[in-house]
Amino acid sequence: MANWDLLRSLSMLLVVVCHSARYLPLVCGVDAAPALERLALVCDPVFFALSGFFAIRPLRQDYGRYLSHKAKTIVVPLLVYATLVYAAFCLTGSEVLGVDTYLTWVWQTMGAQYWFVPALIPCLMVAPLLYALFSNLDRRQTRLALSITVALSLWGLAGQLVEMAFPSATTEGLLGIANHLFPASTLLGSYLPYFCLGYLAERVPELYGERGARAICVLGWVAWPCVALLALLGFEPHNPDYSWVVTTIAVFCLFAKICVRGRRTSAAITWVARHSYGIYLLQAGVIHFVFATATGAGLLDTSRGGPACVMAWVACTLACYLISLAAAALLDATVVRLAQAGYERIEGALAHHE
Repeated sequence: MANWDLLRSLSMLLVVVCHSARYLPLVCGVDAAPALERLALVCDPVFFALSGFFAIRPLRQDYGRYLSHKAKTIVVPLLVYATLVYAAFCLTGSEVLGVDTYLTWVWQTMGAQYWFVPALIPCLMVAPLLYALFSNLDRRQTRLALSITVALSLWGLAGQLVEMAFPSATTEGLLGIANHLFPASTLLGSYLPYFCLGYLAERVPELYGERGARAICVLGWVAWPCVALLALLGFEPHNPDYSWVVTTIAVFCLFAKICVRGRRTSAAITWVARHSYGIYLLQAGVIHFVFATATGAGLLDTSRGGPACVMAWVACTLACYLISLAAAALLDATVVRLAQAGYERIEGALAHHE
């Protein structure tokens, strides 16, 4: 499983790159931040697909215990990290200490920096049901479901490109009618389809054969950089981006073929991946601190750019990732583990009382 842990670690690195892109200096006089941000944003569908890959499995325990385990591994760390980040902001004077302020900050943060968690929780809740659904589909039905998803994603992307290339009331009207008849946004308007791709994407070679799988992967590898480059021209894709379906499939097909050799290498990759959630919960605050420090020290001049500034940005971005990883490893082994142990004790006491 080290290949999937490697993908999870790289996806979290792309999260840091995406959120650091706003600090990128000019590259050869060009503001490349929108293209870089769009390129790195593929981490979103890939991470949802990875979550689905690990979660859409047979239910091996009572559903209540399954939900309780997810609460211990998802909700408890979220509350712990949110409290610690809030405390850090209070110490630096960015926030005011208080119960109402704390609750408001956590609520707003869950809708902003931590949006991934509230979006993932419903997917995890229905994951056992999704497995029951997908496992009862035969090969033809599974291929049809995936083909419809791919076709709608390409349809939605084509409509956006046509609207960008030929902006007019006529184009808007025709595309509006077409989107009502073939509503790509209805199916692909949330991250649930990408969560389901975690179960389906690895089966693409089996469902379509090597030639069909290669064609889908080529579409994905071409669409990914092209959409990023179009961002330089002001193209604003749908969110979630329609091109992410084929790109996610391409990424999964690639990493399914990767074999990580060496016990120490596999152990190191797994260790990093184990702390990915903590990195995600810390990286926004770390990015703010690191880049504010670098800017104050005169290392970054976003208006002038230059090779030295770009290299400083790369160094700051890697520093954000490594600092987040180190802090997550420390907190996961101490504060988070204690909070989870407390949760288990409360759960056990309630079960004993019943």
